[in-house]
Amino acid sequence: VQTPTRLRTSPGDQDQAVQDLLSGLRDLAKQHPDRLHCEEWGRSRADRPLLFARVAFPGEVPATQRPAMLLVAGLDGRRMDDVGIAISQLRSIVAAAPDSEIGKRLARTTLYVLALANPDGLALGIAGNGAPEDSDHDGSEGEDGPDDIDGDGRLLWMRWKDPEGTWIEDPDHAGLMREADPKKNERGQYRLEREGADQDGDDRYNEDAPGGVLLQRNFAQLYPEHGPGAGRYVLSEPESLALARFVTMHPRLELVVTYGANDNLLEKPIKNTLEGRRAPTGYMEQDLWIQEELGKLYREKTGREGKNVDEWPGRFHSWAYAHAGLPSLATSLIRWSDKTAETAASKPAKEQEPGKEAPANPPEAAKKVEETDGSRQLAWLSKYWADRAFVAWKGHPLPAGGLPGRVVEIGGLDTSLLHRIPESEKERIAASHLEFLMALLDRMPEVRLGKVSSRKLGASVLEVEALVSNEGWLPPRIHMATLLRRPVLPRAELVLGSKGDWKPLLPAQDAAAGATALIRGPRMTLLSQLAGKGSHETLRWTIRLGTEGPPTLLIRQGDRVLGSLLVPINQSKNGGGR
Repeated sequence: VQTPTRLRTSPGDQDQAVQDLLSGLRDLAKQHPDRLHCEEWGRSRADRPLLFARVAFPGEVPATQRPAMLLVAGLDGRRMDDVGIAISQLRSIVAAAPDSEIGKRLARTTLYVLALANPDGLALGIAGNGAPEDSDHDGSEGEDGPDDIDGDGRLLWMRWKDPEGTWIEDPDHAGLMREADPKKNERGQYRLEREGADQDGDDRYNEDAPGGVLLQRNFAQLYPEHGPGAGRYVLSEPESLALARFVTMHPRLELVVTYGANDNLLEKPIKNTLEGRRAPTGYMEQDLWIQEELGKLYREKTGREGKNVDEWPGRFHSWAYAHAGLPSLATSLIRWSDKTAETAASKPAKEQEPGKEAPANPPEAAKKVEETDGSRQLAWLSKYWADRAFVAWKGHPLPAGGLPGRVVEIGGLDTSLLHRIPESEKERIAASHLEFLMALLDRMPEVRLGKVSSRKLGASVLEVEALVSNEGWLPPRIHMATLLRRPVLPRAELVLGSKGDWKPLLPAQDAAAGATALIRGPRMTLLSQLAGKGSHETLRWTIRLGTEGPPTLLIRQGDRVLGSLLVPINQSKNGGGR
């Protein structure tokens, strides 16, 4: 009997592909130093770089000071095509002309891209990061995983007759397996396992695969402690820790997009069901409109329809919302259960023509075939992967373990293809999702200082009125961020001094005699009422003019100056700038 081959657990073609992608990103940055910068934020367990790319075209504001968006792909190592799409989009952006729509957007905003979030898993083609993991708690790590028993280069399924089995062959779809339904008086006939030998002789198959920690279960939001693949503790892995550190240390981030298995853009987002200061189970009611509107935008740009698969426990996209206070969008670039808008509309039933009677003996109705997940997967796989979708069951002896001389049948659906994007769809998906990303950049918050006016109340006393508005679509801080008190709110304050050397305007009782001082009004005003879609606030102060002359009205968020204007004297209106 031939020796089984362990697949996707040693360096090979995918390892070289990961190296090539990382090298390609560095080379691209060298070719376009004025708009692309790559920076390591740590190393993976296997010492591969965790490389973040920053895209920003030359503009008035430095790249690190602009509103920014983060795109993450490749947290699941089986989804190499997500990585390919993200990098192809990055290349398209970098190649754009400065006067193009893309160039203009990236001259006022910044895009960060982490395309290979799990380089070790991507190199091995497994969901996790390959870290040592004793899933069956027998003292050995990763000793019993899937094997290519028949040597065809694929990991499929194996079945054998078993009186205690729970699976049957679907009577409506030859060769497909499904679990028996006792409610339909069905009794299991087969045992179904992933293709593999019983390496440790315990009559269990593939229960301790060398998959490592699943990074999508290693984040703090509703962390599935002791759950399979969740890791020993929150952010136990260098890859997830680096990503969390990056988000935390970039206060200019306004939006996060994740390419992966989850999707919160195809239908109504889930709503938080808990009250009080507890970890939310969904989006806060005050933030639902953001998810809903961006979901509409997504469906418009991509032409996709389907159902959300929005799993929160330990996921990065839920952590980015609930712990970092950022609007967080997740999309599965393609799934077997989705459909495009063109095919989503159901065909209307054919009506009986007027004046014609129905036939006296209508033909016998065809037997209604029940659809299952397996049949829908087969239909999708057959459409895009043809004869690779399903492999007919064929007998083969097990090489070791289990019952001596056991013969199993190997075949079934090649479900590894469900994590792939068909070649014929890649260009369309990359283009439509790039259009969506660019539309998101247009919806960044943009706090601006509007008109500032003053009127004299006395010889050296001025009443100052200023209008501050948000010209962007997103609010400067969503409701979840308000609960977290992160990021800081924009604020308005009157200051003295030259640009870069500001000092606060002191109240009259604290200022020196004859100095410009504040008589009435707050020294600093948090702009907490600024929402999205052009909201505004009107601010008022009374000041005493002194030897320093009029103060400057300053709008800033953290250390970022959003706008400044010297207060006009004895004028009713004056346009403000940034």
